[in-house]
Amino acid sequence: MNQKKKKTIEKIFILLLILFNIYSFSGEHWEAGFLSWCSKGDYPKIKTAIARGINVNHRDKNNCTPLMYAVTSNKVDVVKILIENGAEVDARDKANWTPLIYAIRHSNNPEIIKILLENGAKINSVDKDKLTPLMIAASENQNPEIITILIKNGAQVEARNKNQVTALMLAAAHNNSQIVSALLKGNANVQAKDKTGASPLMFAAYNSNLNVISTLLYNGAKINTEDNKGFTPLMYATSGSNNPEVIKTLLNNGANINAKDKSGITALTWAAKYSINPVIIATLLEKGAKIDSRSNNEATALMYAASGNSNPEIIEIIDILVKNGANINATEIDGQTPLIWAARDNNQPKIIMTLLEHGADPQTKDKFNLKAIDYASKNNNLTGTRAYSRLENISY
Repeated sequence: MNQKKKKTIEKIFILLLILFNIYSFSGEHWEAGFLSWCSKGDYPKIKTAIARGINVNHRDKNNCTPLMYAVTSNKVDVVKILIENGAEVDARDKANWTPLIYAIRHSNNPEIIKILLENGAKINSVDKDKLTPLMIAASENQNPEIITILIKNGAQVEARNKNQVTALMLAAAHNNSQIVSALLKGNANVQAKDKTGASPLMFAAYNSNLNVISTLLYNGAKINTEDNKGFTPLMYATSGSNNPEVIKTLLNNGANINAKDKSGITALTWAAKYSINPVIIATLLEKGAKIDSRSNNEATALMYAASGNSNPEIIEIIDILVKNGANINATEIDGQTPLIWAARDNNQPKIIMTLLEHGADPQTKDKFNLKAIDYASKNNNLTGTRAYSRLENISY
């Protein structure tokens, strides 16, 4: 190869290399690559891109900036270099999330939170759901130090979202007593209520968060407080929790076992309707729950169990109620029995069989002059089943 040809090839190679670099660090290709490097925390490539003039405030299709990507990498040096080179600390994406919100959602590193705050991140900004960084940290971050940092830097502990929910309520719904403790140390109101009247203790009780329940009670949460419908923390527990220890803890701390909500329904009745754990029914009865307490429409726990509870353990729940004295043929305001409620509403034929085995009277007529078989004939889950045939045979 002669010298002239060799030099020509070298020039072509250099030109191609220049063109490659221009392509690699310009336009959408460059910007997309930059966002990827920020997400991965690739400091050397980020530094090179900045030196070559990359736009540190470029937006992707969701309006996310490089800094939003960077805080998820958990790399302090990457966050610093972006801010030092003009990255907007309070930019917002389409969901109104800021880099601070991204950091709280995706990083447990307090240093990243501190850097953002030191550089002017707004600590009480809200997203489209009116959630503040503190609320998001309370529900999604597992590091109590971040809660403390936010509060020390001016986070409004009693800020409310669109449903009037506070950070403490959100924390109570998740099983992290350290987060709850950090909020309480920051003077969070343990008695606060959301727009439905629910308290932090109710959030914890419904979600079976035993450690959180204990922490809230230790800090003065009212055990028999009521929401707008008259529900108590015990009622929240019996309709949402399947942990008998939650029920025992509330009862041991003074929960009124026979309190009624505004519909006249007790904790036992809510458990009969929603619980999938027969032990909870047994626990309530052992602790003194009234077996045939009546609601405002004269309905009993057995009626609610027979009509509304479709979980696999319902037969055992019905057995426990009946063996503890539930009136199998009790009637409510419309003259309807547990058997009629089951025939009308439930989708499990075995409930009909169980009630009949316990002595339910299929001949009873309600005030509309209808028997259980009349309702069963309109229930597609029962017609054509063995339970329906038996009910039909003994009803005429």
